[in-house]
Amino acid sequence: MGDRITVWPRIETAQTARQAVRMAGLPVFLFGLATAFSGLTFSDPATMLTQLGIGVVLIVFGFALRSHVAGLAPLAALFVIGSFAWSLWSAGAVLWLGLLYLPSLLLLLMMLLFMGVCTLFVLSGVRGWWWLRQSGD
Repeated sequence: MGDRITVWPRIETAQTARQAVRMAGLPVFLFGLATAFSGLTFSDPATMLTQLGIGVVLIVFGFALRSHVAGLAPLAALFVIGSFAWSLWSAGAVLWLGLLYLPSLLLLLMMLLFMGVCTLFVLSGVRGWWWLRQSGD
């Protein structure tokens, strides 16, 4: 794999598995930042603290994955996949209600595309974790 960054790498060696886990840390970190900052928009203190807490946990997970702590990859993937699924459901509800104009629709589609690519990076990290677990590294 070398220094190439790919969304869905071939995992055949311990090095490629570790690189996949490491690359999964970046989208987890970005999801954490987005979650923490979105928590600042809520006026309800309980919701704001929940969002900030989840965001901080994801930021810590992102740094840990970048530091080669592969054991957090499945847990981080649950957070990211859950967030992506929630965004897809919310987008479907908004589209079904017809509440979007064209610029908002384009922004929504770009966000969903970005989240989908990030989810693929995280799933590659889980594949790398699984390879390391199976090989005993």
